[in-house]
Order: sequence, then C-alpha cells, then structure tokens
Amino acid sequence: MAENSIYGSDWSKQWRRALRVCHPDIFPIYFRLAVPQGNIHRSEITALLALAGSPIEFGQALIRTKAERRPDGLSKIWALLERLVDHIQDISDEHIPTVIQALFDVGDELIDPADKLYIYGLGNISHPVQHLLKRVPADQRVDILKEAITSGSAIAVQAGLLRKLEDEVTNANESTETTLLSDDGVVQLKTVWLDKLHALSSENSLMDHPELSWLLDTWRSWDGEAAVRAWCERVVSTDDGLLAFLPKFLQYFDFAQDRPRLNPRRLESYIDTAVCAKRLTELTEKGVVPAEAEDAVSQFLKEFEMLREGETPDELMRSTTNSN
Repeated sequence: MAENSIYGSDWSKQWRRALRVCHPDIFPIYFRLAVPQGNIHRSEITALLALAGSPIEFGQALIRTKAERRPDGLSKIWALLERLVDHIQDISDEHIPTVIQALFDVGDELIDPADKLYIYGLGNISHPVQHLLKRVPADQRVDILKEAITSGSAIAVQAGLLRKLEDEVTNANESTETTLLSDDGVVQLKTVWLDKLHALSSENSLMDHPELSWLLDTWRSWDGEAAVRAWCERVVSTDDGLLAFLPKFLQYFDFAQDRPRLNPRRLESYIDTAVCAKRLTELTEKGVVPAEAEDAVSQFLKEFEMLREGETPDELMRSTTNSN
C-alpha cells in the first residue's frame, strides 16, 4: 500500500472527468437517485462535444445552457464551461479552431451581470480557449486566433484572453517561462482586435455592449487616450447619449445591490466630468432623468460633490462598509 500519497490539482480534473466518487463534486451524487438540479449530466457534455465541428451549433448550445438557472441562482453555463475544460482532450485536433471560434463569437452573450457578483465572467469563458491553444502547434496559434477574432462577435472575451496572454509575455520577460504566444504574436492580435473595435465604434453599436467600461479601458490601454476620448465625447454630446453612457460605469459591491459606486475620477480620461455634472444636475432638477439612469446619475453627482469638497469617495465608502 502506498503511503503519504499526494495528488496535484490536475488529478481533480481527471477524477471529475471520469466521474470518480473521490471528487467532491461527484461524491454527493453517488448517494442520490438522480443528478441534482443544476448539475451537469454526462450526457450534456457528450452532446456538447458532438457539436464541436460546428461553431454555430456549439455556440447555440452554450447560449441555451446560459438560460438555465441552478437552485443557487447562478447560470448553469459556468458549471458546463468548467466541465468542458475537464474534457479538452476529448475534442479532436480538427475541431479545436471551431470551438475557439464559437467561444469568440457567443462568449459575450454568456456574461450575466448578476453572476459577475460571484466572480464569474470573462475569464471563465476564455479559460477553455487557453487549454485548447496548448494543444495547437505554436506556429498555428496566431492564425487560429486571428480568424476567430475576425469572424467572432465576442469582443470582450477576445480582449480578456489577449490581456491574459499579454501579461503572460510580460511576466515571462523576467523569467524563463514558456508562453503560449510570442510578443510579436500578441501585438498582431491586438491590432486585429483594435481594427474590429474601430469598426464597431464607427457604427455606434459599441454603446450597446454590457462591458463597455471595460472595453474602453482596454481600448485606451492599447490605442492611446485621444481616440477613445473623442468617441466618448461624441457619445455624451447629447443628453440622451450622456444618460445612456453613465449607467455603463455604475458598479455594485454586494448582492443586494444597495451599495452603488460611480467615481467620477474613473471617467476623467473619457469625458469632461465637471461639464457633465452640471448638465446632469440640470436634468435632475427638470425631472427628465429616466428610471434606468437614476441610480447612476445620483451616485455620480454624490461622489462628484464629495471630490469637490476634498473628500475621497473610496475611503468614505470603505469606512461605511466597515461600520456596517
């Protein structure tokens, strides 16, 4: 009998993939007559893998799963994506590009603001892509990602993966670690992504994206402030545009959504916050702020006034939280 056996984290994925009773996700199921509601059936993984040859059908299956809710309120998609990583080796080499294409096309549609409070989001969607890239020869990875970015619509998931790969390259410059892409490869893909974003911004469809604030931060980081600010100033030049823009930056820091935050300093790279504060005050006094923008406008004006009086909203909010 082996003594003092120690198993690494990779074993956990293998155990769950094989439905071994020793895995904590599988153990409770062995004592039930049916798979608990919200858990992933083996048949669901099998059915998803069977669609790997078609990016459209694979993506549609993911969207259908996103609509299903577990008893804890979370979307079932997160459990499915986690199990997909366990079965990365079950995807044939020829289907790797199509699965990446599917995730880069529908990935943004899988994001749910409610689930983000549970720390589920972009990283969970791009995680399978990272594992798939490890199975692809290094000289083919950039071309596969270029095609997926060009043909896909999930610009936030695409940017999320590129930022991870960029960080990986940056950190590797200080060590001898191997990276999925070279520095030149990351630069090429960022250029492809920016071209796509520029096209979206010219059509104004960028405003409809639920991850707009994060996309603007990425755009500014990779393309400089001037172009981003010009686009934002154009958007907020009308009252309707300003009232649609501001809620994109409203954040909540608890599940009850009773602690909103909207620090004007975060918007200073994009708009003239003082001018916008004056306009928002006038719109509030006229009573023309729509219901969907009321929380954002109120919080922006509250924190703008705090800054003007020399207070630091972040510190005050933290002290309020600690006192509760």
